[in-house]
Amino acid sequence: MRKKIFLAAATLLILAMMTTSAFAGVQPDEALRIDDLDELKAAIASGKVDGKNAEAMVEKKTLDQFTEEKMILADKALEESEISGKDMEQGRAARTVDLGDGCYVRVILTDKKDSSDEPDINPAASTPSSNTLWKDYGDRKFTATYEVALLGATYKMSLCNHYTLNENGAKFRYSERALYKNNTTISGAGAVMTSNTSVGTGGTISMSCMFSIADAKSTYKMYNNVKCLQIDKTNKRVKVNQSWSIKRV
Repeated sequence: MRKKIFLAAATLLILAMMTTSAFAGVQPDEALRIDDLDELKAAIASGKVDGKNAEAMVEKKTLDQFTEEKMILADKALEESEISGKDMEQGRAARTVDLGDGCYVRVILTDKKDSSDEPDINPAASTPSSNTLWKDYGDRKFTATYEVALLGATYKMSLCNHYTLNENGAKFRYSERALYKNNTTISGAGAVMTSNTSVGTGGTISMSCMFSIADAKSTYKMYNNVKCLQIDKTNKRVKVNQSWSIKRV
């Protein structure tokens, strides 16, 4: 009798071990992968899904759908967002638009003397002819930065226009561009195209650069422009308009 009980117990133990072994290879993220956009948003809100585990917890097509939705919202936010002179503070202006689900877009503009870190309190805007300002002769730099945060990944595109103001107007010196993911430089920033490298009254130094974000399957084209409006040789200053824009292509 005892032998039969022992055999029965042993059999149950073996079956239990076999069952455990059979399910050991099935990870929760494989069996319960999220495949619905609304379910994904709910999981983000509850903290179940974040940038660290999204790829393991969510179907790729759902992640792609989520990303595309946010990129469309970002495009709309850009169309409606403008930074004007009143927004500038100590040579810097920033505008952030919340896209929901922990995502956002941010525009940062900086305007400085190129010989030092000393800023000017001057306006810059996302639309040409929306402002005018006088600046002394000398080297300057105007930088436009566009930042988009998508489920734990933050991408930043920056385009800087280094130019000089003198009695002849404005002269382009060189440009800088960079593309970052989570503050680390990544590939995808194209060559900077520049036109009108030396302009007088009425002329514009115009530059553009393509930025390709492979993860988000998006390509942007950013513009950075400096227009010479008037030259005051007596007071050694130039009235300029600094403008920027960006669009997804």
